[in-house]
Amino acid sequence: MNTKGHELLIARLYDAFDKVSKSGQQVVTSFLTPAEQQILEMIAKSNPSIQYHLSGGYPMAERQAGIISDGFDEFDKDGSVIIQDFGSQIVCLKSDTDSYLKPLKHPDVLGALMKSGIKRESFGDILCEDHQIFLFCKQNMADFISSEIVRIGKQLVHFELAEINELPEIKRERIEINVPSLRFDAIVAALSKTSRSKAEGMIKQGFVKINDIVLDHKGQLCNNDIVSIRRCGRFLFLGIKNTTRKERLVLEFLKYS
Repeated sequence: MNTKGHELLIARLYDAFDKVSKSGQQVVTSFLTPAEQQILEMIAKSNPSIQYHLSGGYPMAERQAGIISDGFDEFDKDGSVIIQDFGSQIVCLKSDTDSYLKPLKHPDVLGALMKSGIKRESFGDILCEDHQIFLFCKQNMADFISSEIVRIGKQLVHFELAEINELPEIKRERIEINVPSLRFDAIVAALSKTSRSKAEGMIKQGFVKINDIVLDHKGQLCNNDIVSIRRCGRFLFLGIKNTTRKERLVLEFLKYS
């Protein structure tokens, strides 16, 4: 799997497992991308005496926080682990937006949060549906976000706690592309429906990210990598579905709405 750019995270996770092993104290990570969750799983395999659980606040969460412990003793009725530290529980914030203005989208909300100085790993998924925004974060960040994020673009917003049953339908389209290899330029060209040369130009201009890191090299894609292409969307790589008679690869992705 791709670990380029994740060296600091890897070091932090090893420290977390070491801390749990020595002190028995539970550790809660920041929100992790699917690729980072794979890194957590990889490290956990080398520490079989330590357990971990992932939660993003709702069943289909993309970004999830990891809870690392030497044992989980308490469970909810649905079997999910109860986080011992109440301040680390994941909550859902909701805000309505002006119905007479253009609905806000994921990049609008993300941009406002980042401009306020909130780090990306400090909050989870952002869901936008019509004139509503849903945002997942840890309990100890909820008040700060609610007080700091009061305007996104031209629209006033007011975040308050919401229930999971208020969430909109999660829309993720499964798509397939046909490419000669797992090279990034070939995949970007197919996903953005453009030529290989234009895809290379997009990569050079920094318009393509892999797992939230600007793509600055040629390489191959790994399962659960997220490809973000400016003005095209975000795509979760599920894997190779099959190989054609001409030895081309059919790749499966989930496209986020």
